[in-house]
Amino acid sequence: MPRPTLYNRTRTLALVCALLILISSYPQPVVITSTTNNKSTKKLFYKKISIPTALAEWVSVSGLFSLPIMQQPDNNPIYVANKSNILTQFERANQNGVTGLLAHNFLSGKEFSKLKIGQEISITYTDHIVRNYRVSNIYHYQKLDPSDLFSDLIDLGSGREFSTNEVFNQFYRGRHHVTLQTCLEENGRLDWGLLFVVALPFNQ
Repeated sequence: MPRPTLYNRTRTLALVCALLILISSYPQPVVITSTTNNKSTKKLFYKKISIPTALAEWVSVSGLFSLPIMQQPDNNPIYVANKSNILTQFERANQNGVTGLLAHNFLSGKEFSKLKIGQEISITYTDHIVRNYRVSNIYHYQKLDPSDLFSDLIDLGSGREFSTNEVFNQFYRGRHHVTLQTCLEENGRLDWGLLFVVALPFNQ
């Protein structure tokens, strides 16, 4: 079977982002809750932190990657960079006080799958402040019907089913945090599922 073209790969994630952007207009803010039993992680989440009003420009994870971050062009909220070694900041998430970083899983997004619980992420913002985060949760979702843009999704960790609205609210609303998102490819389908890596702020 021939491999999907770069155009088709790019279009797949663009459609997913378009769906999340559409849902982001719903006035249903939800605070992210951690499923971990690690009490220190929960404490870090509720600790008073500096919420960035500046844009993200660089992200680093020791031993894994150090990448620049580009912004989505004006009037193009579904844009995701189609070149390697760069991430894209999700503007709609930024409006909600969340730092959302997007990448295709066949480009820089493949690095997201290497992240582990407890790893530290440093992000430099345009106000010249470096803010530190720690990975608290990693989620894998399967779309029940990959051909349906509004398909419900199953959290493969818990087995629970969620609507696309609930998924957006979980990862792109609530208290300040970082969400790294890419697609999951399975059974030859680029739109099989989604990977979300959530990192909570902490002070060194």
